[in-house]
Amino acid sequence: MRIQLQKRLNIFADETGEFGFTKGSARFYGVSFVFHEQDDSISKYVNELNVRLGLLDFYSMVHMGDLVSGHEDFAGMDIAERRRIYTQLYRFSTKVPAKYHSVIIDKKAFNDDTLLSEAIERELQKFVLDHLAYLQQFDEIKVYYDGGQKQLGKIIDEVFSKLSGYHRESNFDHLEKKLFQVADMLTYTDKLIYKYNKNIKFSNTEKGFFDVKTIIRIKRELKKHRFEQNNGH
Repeated sequence: MRIQLQKRLNIFADETGEFGFTKGSARFYGVSFVFHEQDDSISKYVNELNVRLGLLDFYSMVHMGDLVSGHEDFAGMDIAERRRIYTQLYRFSTKVPAKYHSVIIDKKAFNDDTLLSEAIERELQKFVLDHLAYLQQFDEIKVYYDGGQKQLGKIIDEVFSKLSGYHRESNFDHLEKKLFQVADMLTYTDKLIYKYNKNIKFSNTEKGFFDVKTIIRIKRELKKHRFEQNNGH
């Protein structure tokens, strides 16, 4: 008798911004997802990334907010060093067999947490419905989200738990899971793509690290990884 193997979809999620509307809070809220089919090995790409980061003498997690601003693990590094680290993670993201999707929301359109939560949930529900045929192919769907923001964790659970085999993993090694770092990277770069598309000015920190030509190139190069482009559902 032929044994049918279980199909698993891994989804790595990370966010940028916060739900609050207090003075000084970020104008934009974003959440990015990396979809990876378990059967598609990424070992060679991970090994290559580790080697290239090792050549730069960098062995920590690439966290885009700190990388761009030069804080935490990146304090004391000049911008050229930080750009080289970013380049390696970005090149990794263009090679791996994965699909990407981001939700970026301008909080200026809302005035409280509830309305913002509802908007994020609507966007994710629409995404799931638009790609239901693809998502239903899998026996198990495992979302890696560390629960950094409880509101987002609840939204993810509410939306994805309607799919069979759903499970959310909140305790995992952020350094080891390179696709989680890609999700973190996407929250930053996709926010800049959103701002470019809407003709919204970049901050001085953003302009110091990325120029418009780079954002246009990223937008073009990652198009083939966008979920809608890869499966047509």
